Amino acid sequence: MSILYNGVQTTITSSSNTFSIDGLDIRATNTFNTGSATAEGGVSFTASADTEKVTETVKKFIEAYNAMIDEVRTQATTRPDSNYKPLTEDQKNEMNENSIKNWENKAKEGILYNSSALKDLDNATQGIFSSMMMNGVSYDDLEKIGISFSDDYTAGGKIVFDEEKFKTAMDSDPEKVSDLFTGTHGIVNTIDSTLSTYATRYASKNGNSYGVLIEEAGSEKLSLTLTNNSIYKELKDMQETITNLQSQLSTEQDRYISQFTQMERLINQMNSQSSYLSQLGG
Repeated sequence: MSILYNGVQTTITSSSNTFSIDGLDIRATNTFNTGSATAEGGVSFTASADTEKVTETVKKFIEAYNAMIDEVRTQATTRPDSNYKPLTEDQKNEMNENSIKNWENKAKEGILYNSSALKDLDNATQGIFSSMMMNGVSYDDLEKIGISFSDDYTAGGKIVFDEEKFKTAMDSDPEKVSDLFTGTHGIVNTIDSTLSTYATRYASKNGNSYGVLIEEAGSEKLSLTLTNNSIYKELKDMQETITNLQSQLSTEQDRYISQFTQMERLINQMNSQSSYLSQLGG
């Protein structure tokens, strides 16, 4: 098929009724006469956004974001249970695998309780909409496209998504929706700039830092950080301290054993001499 696109004659070959032009997916739903693609004899068409697909994508994005908010708040506010201490090897030997797993899961709860980094992240996410407002984004405009901020203070900054409002906005003004989401001060960029302070795959975007959380605990998605983070270094220092103390203990044990062995030998000699003298006196 030959088309005239932006003043350029272009030939498109497709085995189906679907093809793409500059990233725009086009699906022909009817037949038309072949001929010159000119203003007089060509085919014209209009394009519209796939509202259902975009809505589903945005919905998944918001669900993932809200799930992260829940996880951060849960980890930062769950108190540890002092009844569940780390198991010793002897204790594990007396338990089955499932019991060990349940115990260790319970013991891990509350590890991040009152973590300053997580509390800071929790506060930062609650300020995302305020940051957008300060940069000129209208909260009314966000509400018109179905995006609002939860007024439940315990929700920790969750986004409320109204699918019907969003679909209506997509059909009537998709460019505005796009700007509110992907514009310089839109939702996506504001969330990204907020979260990158705490975790990002691209250190160059964040002052040569992978973020506060990754610097503190590392990330499985960034293998180099697994041995280059604060917790790992603290554990390594602790292990070195334990090793040094064990070495000192072993040295002290050897010293005391040597002293007591010498003392025992002297006592035996004294007993032997005492027995000999007793025999002489008898």
